[in-house]
Amino acid sequence: MNSISKVEAVDDLTAKFTVTTPSKALERLLIAQENISPTSVYGDLAKQAEPLIAAGKKAGDADFDALVKQVADFRPTDFVADGPYKLDPSSITAQSLTLNKNPGGYAADVAKFDQILLWNGETETVTPLVAAGQLDYGTYGFPPATEKSFTDAGIDIIRGPGHTGPALYVNFKDYPLDKIEVRQAIAYVIDRDAAGSVSLGKSGVAVQYMAGMGDSLVDAWVSDDVKSKLNTYEQDTDKATSLLEGIGFKKGDDGKWVDDKGNPLAFTLKFPSDYTDWSATAENVTEQLNDFGFNITASGEQSTQVQPDVFAGDFQMAIQGWGASSPFPGLSYLVPYQTYDGQGLSVGQAGAGISFDTNVTYSGGSLDVRDASNKSLQGLDEDAQKKLVDQLALSFNEQLPIIPLWERYANNPLNRTHLDAPTSDDAIYQNPWSGTDAFMPYLINTGKVAPAASS
Repeated sequence: MNSISKVEAVDDLTAKFTVTTPSKALERLLIAQENISPTSVYGDLAKQAEPLIAAGKKAGDADFDALVKQVADFRPTDFVADGPYKLDPSSITAQSLTLNKNPGGYAADVAKFDQILLWNGETETVTPLVAAGQLDYGTYGFPPATEKSFTDAGIDIIRGPGHTGPALYVNFKDYPLDKIEVRQAIAYVIDRDAAGSVSLGKSGVAVQYMAGMGDSLVDAWVSDDVKSKLNTYEQDTDKATSLLEGIGFKKGDDGKWVDDKGNPLAFTLKFPSDYTDWSATAENVTEQLNDFGFNITASGEQSTQVQPDVFAGDFQMAIQGWGASSPFPGLSYLVPYQTYDGQGLSVGQAGAGISFDTNVTYSGGSLDVRDASNKSLQGLDEDAQKKLVDQLALSFNEQLPIIPLWERYANNPLNRTHLDAPTSDDAIYQNPWSGTDAFMPYLINTGKVAPAASS
């Protein structure tokens, strides 16, 4: 949303935002999340940028490009921090970095730690650190066996909704994946409980409503009438068979399906091999679909390769994320309808994507789902927003532009031997475990997590 046209400094402690498109989401999405750049460091660059912006200069203009290069080449000698902690540049290694208390910073008088050590690495790297008591809290995706080893060692596991997780993406340029019946049949074939359980045990919670957003958000945003119409796609291979046979597909004597043109339902499924939980999901889904009669070949690649491939449309099937760690459903829908559909706004996201036509026809009529997603984030009328969310939920449920598999609930290890934190049933843990609403930064900034007395 391009909702802010101007930002002015009223005084040293006050900023004025000129809003062109009011939104209940505005404060959270565009103001509270904005990274503040200190004038003492970047002021000279900002003064150079102001006249260029006022003159409408853009990339490709010589003076604009020259300033962009100057910004890219700029290397501050120190950090200016406004929060309770300040990064120590000398501590940065490939393995970790250190945050030191920042006297005078926001909440510095409340935060209970003098120093915080942040470790770098994915699940395989940090697992031994948790086991050894060197990492006291993390948001990684630990497989069930690893989680059990933590609990056996007395480490608590914090669970809470993430409003996101892995989904099965298909390329709509690959026939017959563009057919609704095929996607619905796939949804009926897959046992989502199994796909989640083998990946993250109790924290791989099967998606229930299949509405394109977290199930707890459905309860908060979707009307009872629409919720009653949502197909939960409980595993039913008979329904899957009926759907495929209804469009002229047949299963041969070898137990494998062919489409109405006589071609086998053979596809390659790309998945990020460095995500241990999603890797397990990909292997499980592949096995389930092949047992039903598809011919799926799972192909693991680094996550840094799989996502660009999907953005570029260079895939047939892929495991990528659905949803967003946000209380606003519109952001969840913009993941398939914008980020992955060739309309991404970030560098590297341009490309064909999944090639899904966002002008859909469903039981409720016709709907531009990308436009409706954006409009559901605008305005101050919550009832109007909920009506749009109703339409988005039902159309997604029928169209299945992507097939959500399970929601990533937290299985975050918290070492209470070292940390004094709220009990596991505290309401704060209903905040998403990642993103800007993550509960741990809140607990740190409010002093509600502290070194345990025993440590």
